[in-house]
Amino acid sequence: EQEETTLDVSAISYIAPLAEINIILIPDLRFSMIILAEQFAVNLGTIPVVNESIVACEDAFNPAEQMIFRQAVAQGIAFFASSGDEGIECTRFFSNGPRTSNSAKVSLPAMYDGVTAVGGTQIQGNYSSNGDLESIILESVWNVSPGVRFDCNGRFSFGPGASGGGVSDE
Repeated sequence: EQEETTLDVSAISYIAPLAEINIILIPDLRFSMIILAEQFAVNLGTIPVVNESIVACEDAFNPAEQMIFRQAVAQGIAFFASSGDEGIECTRFFSNGPRTSNSAKVSLPAMYDGVTAVGGTQIQGNYSSNGDLESIILESVWNVSPGVRFDCNGRFSFGPGASGGGVSDE
């Protein structure tokens, strides 16, 4: 989604202002399109670091997608992926709407071999008049339920959210 892309590009360019940022656009967010984009980035072989913020429940584990990330490792490509926004709950989509799995799940693609999961933190700090962080008072994991998309009953929520994580069943 455009908002997530803007957020990611802003964070990356802030941390690495001289980095060349390439955005791979896909026509929609179906898994088949995401996997094709991942394979394209790896096959291109010229992008040394890839960031991906699209997540799914580990129930959607795909051996072919796992092989893409192993190929990336063999080629020296670093993949970073969001740990998710819903803590340990993983929202799945069904024909009659979204609902959580009601059990702890790790998000894809962060749980694959060769992918580094990146979670969010909250910073309380001292900022300059132009908004630059001057010193950190406290940094803590982003961990306030419910998740930013759906609460535990499957209702849309703008809750503060929580980084994902845990041990995969795969």
